Amino acid sequence: MAVVGAQGKGPLGVPNVTGQPQDQATKALTGFNVVVLQQFSDQVVKGIVISQTPDHGTADRGSTVTLTVSKGPDVVVVPDVTGMSENDARAELEGLGLIVKVSRFPHGHGRVVSPDPQGGTTVIRGSSVRIFAF
Repeated sequence: MAVVGAQGKGPLGVPNVTGQPQDQATKALTGFNVVVLQQFSDQVVKGIVISQTPDHGTADRGSTVTLTVSKGPDVVVVPDVTGMSENDARAELEGLGLIVKVSRFPHGHGRVVSPDPQGGTTVIRGSSVRIFAF
């Protein structure tokens, strides 16, 4: 016959830890098996709990509580495409998940003279980058 101590399998209250830093949230969920998933978010700061399952109520000690934690915004660094052909610059920028807008100078040779924002700038993936082709 097994003896079950005070720390048995009984139900525990599941605190709602949404909006808390991951380490604080994990500590608040002592007695549960915490699984952490990460997700990009433009609205929630990196390291903060976006959501949890279950988000309230009770659950058996040792059961799983899943936290979704913000990775912060999905950012990329704009490469320096100055001097590249318009097509090569477009391919490189679109390959990073950026939206490319082109301004062409008349009688040009299709070479990029300037991107906006400049190469080396950090932007959110999905942002627009204008290239000026001459």
